[in-house]
Amino acid sequence: MSNYKTKISRQKAIQKLRNVVELAERWNNFGLKTFDIDRILLVGSLARNEEFVGDIDICVKTKRHEFDNLELLDAYLEWRLDVLGYAVPRSSYKLMDTFSCDPLRFIKNRDGRIEQLTWDQRNAISLTMQPQILIFDEGMPIFDDVEVALDMAKPISLSKAKNIIGNKDGPTYYSALGGFYLESYCRSLSVYPEHIRYIILDRDNSHQAYAKYLAIP
Repeated sequence: MSNYKTKISRQKAIQKLRNVVELAERWNNFGLKTFDIDRILLVGSLARNEEFVGDIDICVKTKRHEFDNLELLDAYLEWRLDVLGYAVPRSSYKLMDTFSCDPLRFIKNRDGRIEQLTWDQRNAISLTMQPQILIFDEGMPIFDDVEVALDMAKPISLSKAKNIIGNKDGPTYYSALGGFYLESYCRSLSVYPEHIRYIILDRDNSHQAYAKYLAIP
């Protein structure tokens, strides 16, 4: 996530979030059978309803249609240049990546305050007990206005947190690291509330390793 020295007001941030939702709708309404914006989840300081925020953190999930990249590529590149003004990528790697990257680029709209996170990051973020707000689902906005969603925000429940920790999509198991990277493992635990951290340590049987790390001068 970005660390801005200056912050913007909650109302300005809400307007930027509205723009994201409007652009997501617009993208899906292009009728392209490539990638759609499927879900948008708001996290971070705006989700916590802070009065001033550095950026707007969103987890975005796209949905891929069935299509042949090579068959569609030439027509798609022509369309994106004419409609979006996006130049043809110079590298072959970026060229084949345009289908999946363009929806994310479009809704960000060159706004440096929009911080896009991957969809698989959402569960680890939620363990901080910060609210997560689903504002876009199945290709459509959920609320008439995102401010309504902000007013309804609630942290995840402890039972859901336990399910996330116990599943494979939760934080990395200490045993999976093979005993290496203890410092990064322990440092990552610092973002969680104490009771959540305890559950993770209990799951990994790593209380002793964590205590040893804390004892290091």
